Amino acid sequence: MLRAPFAPGFRSFFAFHSARDRFLLVMVMLMLGGCTTEPKKPYDDALVNTYVELTWMYEKEKMLHRVTDSLYQVKVDSFFRARSYDQKTFKSVVEELSKYPDAWQRFMQEVTGTLDSVRTADERRRAADTTSAR
Repeated sequence: MLRAPFAPGFRSFFAFHSARDRFLLVMVMLMLGGCTTEPKKPYDDALVNTYVELTWMYEKEKMLHRVTDSLYQVKVDSFFRARSYDQKTFKSVVEELSKYPDAWQRFMQEVTGTLDSVRTADERRRAADTTSAR
């Protein structure tokens, strides 16, 4: 009985006769897999987290507690010192990123999403504190 090399069926579909055929299949799969990857972000998650923490600190200290500018600046200096991060470097990285609209939009979307999560967690924590205080 003669059988076609690629007769219909699951086993015959993967029955490649030569190493060259297997190599070509693997190369095509790798190339197709490479096309679906997301482009690399021009910033890291640490920058997003630092931006979120500073924004959150601003909202709490300046907007909610209405601290003075000088006291707020002391807190910001303290924030950067605690993280061993230079404030001027942070500002220059953010300014440079803002020059690229696509990257800036993506960055701000991440910041907004993370900040929303922080706000939600804080609201839940305050609600739980209020409930447990009763």
